[in-house]
Amino acid sequence: MRSVSALQVVLLSAQQALLSRLVLQGKADRDINMRFGRLAFGSRARKFSEREHKQAAEEMLTDSGLAELEERVLAFLYAHSGSLKLLALLDDVVRMLSQVNCCCLI
Repeated sequence: MRSVSALQVVLLSAQQALLSRLVLQGKADRDINMRFGRLAFGSRARKFSEREHKQAAEEMLTDSGLAELEERVLAFLYAHSGSLKLLALLDDVVRMLSQVNCCCLI
């Protein structure tokens, strides 16, 4: 059994990341803004300005761990891009050979 190192584990809050990104990009509707406000400020959410919501969204997006996950995934893809391309090509070849084999048996 293969062990998992601490470097392979990323704590992530998808809800925090999603709500924060929507607020920061100005794509949050009234319901999303209310959900974000409750998450960020609790029951006092209505007392905070849009500017304060955006500041909190920046902090929550950083704390969500999403940026770290994105960075790790992109680094992995970059480091292993050659191998991934070869594996995709090999998969295509195997699929085509199985189709040829099926046609020959008929």
